[in-house]
Amino acid sequence: MSYSFSISVKDFATSSLMKVGAALSVIDNRANRTQTNLQNSFDRPRPAQ
Repeated sequence: MSYSFSISVKDFATSSLMKVGAALSVIDNRANRTQTNLQNSFDRPRPAQ
């Protein structure tokens, strides 16, 4: 009984960690993309007005 319970807890923790890791990587990718876009807009010469 306790053995199967510990296995299910381990599975739950593993899947939770994977979900958290996936969410963090998505957030990280968005942050990197935003930073790159900001950098590009700064690097791009401004049009003469």
